[in-house]
Amino acid sequence: VPPEFQTQYPHYANPPTLLIAIEAFLERLDNVTESQSQQFGIDADTAFNLVPHDILTTTTDSSILPIRHLRDLNLAKSFLAEIYPKLRSNYKWFRRTQWGEIKEWGRKASNSREAYRWRGRTPGHTLTSGLDDYPRPTPPHPAELHIDLMCWVGFMARSLRNIAERLDEEDDVEDFGKHYKDIINNLHDLHWSEKDQAFCDVSIDEDNESVHVCHKGYLSLFPMLHGFLPNDSPKLGAILELIYNPEELWSP
Repeated sequence: VPPEFQTQYPHYANPPTLLIAIEAFLERLDNVTESQSQQFGIDADTAFNLVPHDILTTTTDSSILPIRHLRDLNLAKSFLAEIYPKLRSNYKWFRRTQWGEIKEWGRKASNSREAYRWRGRTPGHTLTSGLDDYPRPTPPHPAELHIDLMCWVGFMARSLRNIAERLDEEDDVEDFGKHYKDIINNLHDLHWSEKDQAFCDVSIDEDNESVHVCHKGYLSLFPMLHGFLPNDSPKLGAILELIYNPEELWSP
């Protein structure tokens, strides 16, 4: 790795992809519970006790070790309780360090808080985003808002709400639920371009007016990929048309 790309700064963020694995764990946990409940005609708590707890916690059986947290609700909750405080701290750090400006540039949105900008931009790269050389507004400007980061923070809020529900963290459930709702509202208010029929980054023009900067590609798909759009959303239809149209995203 070239030296200029090695330095890390405490206010530079990267996509919170670890939460994808945790979301997959929660989905598997729900599927195992539902499957066993249906198979044996029992409730969820009983289903988790089909394999005795002492066997799950002490076994060296290689067939049980990879799935023991899926077979014991106490183990699953213990794991979530252990990782939850750090995930919550990381989420708060994201909101504190990657915030973007709304009212400073006369932008209209459902709320004045939920907007985000990757730190660490250079004229040719946004290394922090994980999409290093994806086209962005030129030149870089502090007024930018980035659609992919908005989606990542929304994904974090939804994931943490799901974990908080399982841990009976009622205040957090309420807070994360509100954050998620506000993010989805602002996603539409700030990032949807009627002209381009796509979700886009935002910057300002030479007159300091807020404008959409649309480079159709991976970023345009993020709201769909994160499951933010209902099946009957016209915007989902526009994204599917973007994918289907060989003149848009297809390689030559």
